[in-house]
Amino acid sequence: MMKLQPFLQENKERIQNFLLDICEVQDFYETLEMDNYVALSRQNLELQITLNEVYATHELIQKHTEELVSEACLQASYANTE
Repeated sequence: MMKLQPFLQENKERIQNFLLDICEVQDFYETLEMDNYVALSRQNLELQITLNEVYATHELIQKHTEELVSEACLQASYANTE
């Protein structure tokens, strides 16, 4: 580590800027929104789902109905206040 010390001291600001730059990433939800928009804008959009997937989705919705309804109500009341 001592051999690197002069290099690190000379390039401290440059290294810090590099590390800050690689830590800057796009917002995940912004990217996801764009992907969803592109997917929905395509024509001939097809969804293939198995009967087991339909069953599993139905089971999840049934299991978490109360949470889904309360969240939907919160979102609706928030949208009304804007």
